[in-house]
Amino acid sequence: MSEGDYEGATDYEWAAKQVSNAGKMLRQGEQDPRAVMRDLAAVINSHWPHRSEIEFDLPQVEVFEHPRLDDVALHGLAGDIVRTIEPHTEADKAALLGQFLVMFGNAVGREPYAMVNGTRHGTNLYLNVVGATAGGRKGSSYGEIRYLFQNTYPEWLRSCIATGLTTGEGIIKAVEDKRDPETDEVNESSEKRLMVVEEEFGRVFSAKNRDGSVLSQVLRPAWDGKELGVMTRSRPLRADKSHVSIIGHITLEELKDTLSDQDARNGFANRFLWLLSEKSKDIPEPTGVPNLLKFTQPLRRVIDRARERPRLYQRSEGARRRWYDYYMELSQREARGLYSEIVARMIAQTLRVSVIYAVLDQADEVRLEHLEAAIGFVGYCDQSALCAFGGAVDSISEKILKVADDAAPNPAPIGAIYSAFTGNISRRTIKDRLERLEEQELVELGKADGRRGKPITTVLHLNPPSLKAMRAAA
Repeated sequence: MSEGDYEGATDYEWAAKQVSNAGKMLRQGEQDPRAVMRDLAAVINSHWPHRSEIEFDLPQVEVFEHPRLDDVALHGLAGDIVRTIEPHTEADKAALLGQFLVMFGNAVGREPYAMVNGTRHGTNLYLNVVGATAGGRKGSSYGEIRYLFQNTYPEWLRSCIATGLTTGEGIIKAVEDKRDPETDEVNESSEKRLMVVEEEFGRVFSAKNRDGSVLSQVLRPAWDGKELGVMTRSRPLRADKSHVSIIGHITLEELKDTLSDQDARNGFANRFLWLLSEKSKDIPEPTGVPNLLKFTQPLRRVIDRARERPRLYQRSEGARRRWYDYYMELSQREARGLYSEIVARMIAQTLRVSVIYAVLDQADEVRLEHLEAAIGFVGYCDQSALCAFGGAVDSISEKILKVADDAAPNPAPIGAIYSAFTGNISRRTIKDRLERLEEQELVELGKADGRRGKPITTVLHLNPPSLKAMRAAA
């Protein structure tokens, strides 16, 4: 934003252009928002040196740094595997760890579990690996872990890995009760493990939002381990004692554009762990991971032991004391809108991950080190969710604010908001974003007389950047 640009423009045109350039820099997300605003103030001050210096009333902007994985999470066999892979890949070590934990938790099945007030918690997890950009190396992190399991437990990989998560009926069909046609009794050898890997998770959101889709209604009880069923068929589908795990990959921008408020509030989104992934280093010519296959035998021994019989995991005395402090800390956190909805099951997630670490150690209880490792990993996912949902404005909301900004200081009619979007964005989605923006005190929704006196909704931008700049320049 140089002083010599836009020579001959009016003061208002020049100031609006500087604000537009600052907006582009903010959208790129590569600089501290407060630094961008200070630079903007400095440029405008230099444009009018004869006037008193402009003082911007900067908003309190929280800047969320990319989370850092605590080394405590790299415990035991999982940590050894990640440390062996990490120097030889561009993948994020948190993404390597997360996908290993999910795949292992599915491979061991329903035998390891914990109980909380009569509710069973298995080792099945839902994880979405979120790349800040398309270059987050989400796929390469999965590829390394898949290769390990392919050489460790190939029969599980062949029979239980699935892609193409598009219908709830498909999920139930994969784990349905296999019944004797004569007695209708359930065959106890039915495979109940399903490891779904969806490397384009945006397609799942699209499928879930189709009219008549029961995908969300099936995935929620599947995480809980409850009985699944669809009755709207000539032959109803039923599945009991399923063990469904999910690994999804999605970019941050796509996530913000496709995740609805309903997803956050109906329990769909908070059954997932959200894990930010970024490229860790540049390796122009990767040569593979030496010594990775040394883990196949110890990993297979752990899986086979875990599947021998059902095993209830309880906490040791030291883990119980730590759990109390952790539980109280999370329970007393201040609510923070969408982010708080997204992480509402963080306590249950930590419980499940702690059991997985205990199983990996071939322990018979969750010890303090298992709980600390789980807190470290889930804490990374918690910070990832804060970065993704703790105040960021998605592109749909950004366009709404742009329309409202153009109308400032007057409110924009709702029709102008709808007209700014093409047909692929529903009015329900736009209304969701408006409600979220109002909760964030960025807009104020009101009413005005429309044609023939019929009331219409209006959108007033409470802090329009172009208006602030023009007021400062006046």
